[in-house]
Amino acid sequence: NTLFSETYEELRRLASRVRQGDPSATLNPTALVNEAWLKLSETPHVARMSRLHFKRIAARAMRQVLVAAARRRNADKRGGGAEFV
Repeated sequence: NTLFSETYEELRRLASRVRQGDPSATLNPTALVNEAWLKLSETPHVARMSRLHFKRIAARAMRQVLVAAARRRNADKRGGGAEFV
């Protein structure tokens, strides 16, 4: 939690840059950072990471969150919830 609180604003700036690559993204930078943190909090060795390593892992987690959201959007567009007949 300490590492996250120390790097939160920096992660938000990073999230806005990561998000620029996907103009159709529906997550704002704050939500993206929070989703990435939830993803990272499941990893037991997060507390032992350096700041640089944490930022790199957080950027990857944010990209994964964006990819998962895009896949959900595309699945809905192509009948993701439709029943097969």
